[in-house]
Amino acid sequence: MIRIENGKKSYDGRVIWENLNLTFSESGIYCLMGPSGQGKTTLLRCLAGLETLDGGTIHGLSDARISMVFQEDRLIPELTAAANLKLVGVKEPLPWLREILPEECLAQPVSTFSGGMKRRAAVARAMAVPSAILLMDEPFTGLDERTRDEVISYILRYRGDRMLLLTTHEPEDVEKLGAECVRMDKLSSGNASKRENPQKNEEN
Repeated sequence: MIRIENGKKSYDGRVIWENLNLTFSESGIYCLMGPSGQGKTTLLRCLAGLETLDGGTIHGLSDARISMVFQEDRLIPELTAAANLKLVGVKEPLPWLREILPEECLAQPVSTFSGGMKRRAAVARAMAVPSAILLMDEPFTGLDERTRDEVISYILRYRGDRMLLLTTHEPEDVEKLGAECVRMDKLSSGNASKRENPQKNEEN
C-alpha cells in the first residue's frame, strides 16, 4: 500500500497541489485524470523518486521496486526493441515483444519505428521488468483505438497483482482497465473522486 500524507508540490511559486492525502492499494488499478497542469505527471514522478515533495510524506515506497512508462519513450534509437529491454535486465525480451509488436519489426532498430510502435515497446519494457508497482504516464499516446485496446489487454494480462497507476485523458480507459478514477482537479480541495463518472468536467 502507498499512502501520501499532506503532500505538497509547487513550481516557480505556483502550488500544483497541497494537503494531498491519497491511499493506493497494493494490487489496485488507478487512472489519474484532469486538465493539463494539475500535476498528474508530477505525482507519478514523485512516486518514482524522480522528484521530491515540498511538504508531506509518501509511505510504503521504501523497498518497492517500480517500473515506469514515461511521457517520452526513452528508448535507445539505434538498438532493437529487444536490446532496449535487455538494457534494463530483461533476459528473455522476445516473448514480451512478440505479443505487442509485429514480428517484422523485431530485427529493426527502434529509430525505424512509428510513434505508436515506440510506445508499445516502452510499455513492453515496463511490463517485463519485475516490479511491485507500474507507473505509466500517458501510455496510449499515438495509438489508434484498436491498438489501444490491444495494449490495454496486454497490460491487464501481464500485470499480475502489481499496482498500476497511470495518467490518461480518455474516460474510456478507466472502464476498459476496470480502474478507479482519481480526479486531480479535485485533489487540492480534498475531494478526490474514485469510480465517479470520469467524463465529468474532463478536459482533453
